Amino acid sequence: MKIRTHVPLRPYTTFDIGGEADFFSSVKTLEDLKEAWNFSQHHELARIVIGGGSNLLVSERGVAGMVIHIVYDRCEFKGTDVRVGAGCMLDECVGKTIECGLRGMESLSGIPGTVGGAVYGNAGAWGKSVGDVIAWVRCFNGSELKEFSKNECAFGYRTSVFKQAGEGVIWEIGCNLETGDRAPLRNTRQAILAYRSVRYPRRAKSAGSFFKNVSATEFSEDLLSSFPSYAFSGNEISAGYLIEQAGLLGMRSGGLYVCPHQGNFLINKGHGDSNNVITLARTVQSAVHDRFGVILEPEVRCVGFTENPFS
Repeated sequence: MKIRTHVPLRPYTTFDIGGEADFFSSVKTLEDLKEAWNFSQHHELARIVIGGGSNLLVSERGVAGMVIHIVYDRCEFKGTDVRVGAGCMLDECVGKTIECGLRGMESLSGIPGTVGGAVYGNAGAWGKSVGDVIAWVRCFNGSELKEFSKNECAFGYRTSVFKQAGEGVIWEIGCNLETGDRAPLRNTRQAILAYRSVRYPRRAKSAGSFFKNVSATEFSEDLLSSFPSYAFSGNEISAGYLIEQAGLLGMRSGGLYVCPHQGNFLINKGHGDSNNVITLARTVQSAVHDRFGVILEPEVRCVGFTENPFS
């Protein structure tokens, strides 16, 4: 394992935004992780853990301390049980489960980022979340791996105990799936990927969905009755719909703009920075609040800032 200094973080984020990390290490094995952890502890460095770089906004000032990049991507199958490293890309893992004739994760097709990141934020789509299929999660706590049961993970809408309480470094995940026929599972996956290829700008420089959906309880019954069916996502109202109805599609700030066909994606044209993101996101929040009386809560994780730019 190599510990590097002054490493630009742009290439490690899907937003292609951010300054340098004072110290940086990609860890493939548990020994690598222990070494990086001990180095940061010995030098009294703050630790930031990243995976695939989606759902992440890094400050232009960079990150003071140690960035630990998880690349442990082992994926094993035993019957209906799946054991996967936190650094495995989620969509790759979904594809492998389908080819093994296992169902339960197909709705997660096309979601960017790693399995570890998906567990951290309980990523999901089509009414299904990662937490639905989790059996256990193992985290490194500085000395050993600690196992969390599904209940102990405290999964909620786009959150978990790991996000709320910073419970160590997610290292390995166990999922319990069901057997299924490959053909219909493949068809479901292909249909979702086809939809996402049209609806979501997969090749664009974006963090993914920027804001959380809003609970339907935040709106009056009269207003809810005026929303079309596609505005609903379970018991939430789509943030993208609210942004669209506020007239914000295509809005720009420096090198950033709101995606013209998916309002919950902020796109970096290639020369945007974190300041552009903050300005544009705050403008979106203000406009949606003026129109609907609700405040959109960012889904992205902000690192390298002295304080939360959206608090």
